Formats: sequence, C-alpha cells, structure tokens
Amino acid sequence: MHQLTGLDVTAISIDELIAEGPTRVVAVATNSGTGIHNTPWTMTVLELVDVLNGEITKRRSCYQNTALLRDISREREAALAQNPAQR
Repeated sequence: MHQLTGLDVTAISIDELIAEGPTRVVAVATNSGTGIHNTPWTMTVLELVDVLNGEITKRRSCYQNTALLRDISREREAALAQNPAQR
C-alpha cells in the first residue's frame, strides 16, 4: 500500500494513544503522502492494536477515506502499467 499510495512513512504522526487495560490500544494517527501527479494528501487513521506479553497480536486499520486511497492506488497502478521502468 505504501508504494501505491505514495505514503510517506517518515511523516506519520501519532496524535493520540488510548489504552483500554493492559492489552488494547487505539492509536489515532495522521498519514500523508503524494499522489502520482504530486498532489499531496492527508488522512486520519485509527489503529486498533491488541497486545499480549509486549507483542502485537492483532492490528486493524481504519482509514478516514478509503475511496481516496483506492483512487490514488488505481492511478499509480495505471501509470506503472504504462511505464514498467518506474517500478
């Protein structure tokens, strides 16, 4: 997903951590990246994380706008299909 959406993993910011007991954490984060035409995008994502003995056992991501991520991915996939050298 990172490659297809242009997500900048170095720019992810954790806005809030909410713990429910010792085994559940909700992380509210802001993701951002750049589309194929250098169009910047920003989106809130929630990460629902289960932890057992200090290890992440399950992680679920909830994105603010999955349609935007789909469109960015499709656009990049189409461009890569036209020019495989960009991979």
